[in-house]
Amino acid sequence: MSSSSAVLEQLTDILVRVLGCPPDSVTPDAVLKDLGTDSLTIVEVGEELGRRFGLYLSDDTIDSMVTVQDAIDAVVRHDGSQPPLDAPTVPSSWRTLHRRATRYET
Repeated sequence: MSSSSAVLEQLTDILVRVLGCPPDSVTPDAVLKDLGTDSLTIVEVGEELGRRFGLYLSDDTIDSMVTVQDAIDAVVRHDGSQPPLDAPTVPSSWRTLHRRATRYET
C-alpha cells in the first residue's frame, strides 16, 4: 500500500509534466479541472498513476477523481483489481507518439 505523501509526490510530478501547472498549485484540496485537466488529460493522469504504482484504475475510478485528494485516495485505497480480460490496449508505439505530441492551448 502506498503512502499519501508518496502518491502526492508522484501526482505532482505527473500534473506538472502533463499540464504544465506550477508544483505549488498541486495541493490535496486543488480541483483537477482548475489545474487544467479535461476529459482526455484526466485519463492520461490516471493511467500514469497506475503505471507508477503498478495498479489498474478503472474508468469509473478515474472519472470520480475531482480533487487531488480524490486521486491520492484512489491509489492509497486501491483494492488490487485488475483490468477486464477484454480491456482494449493501446499499442506502445501510439503511446510514445502521443507523449511526444505538442499540446496546443485554446
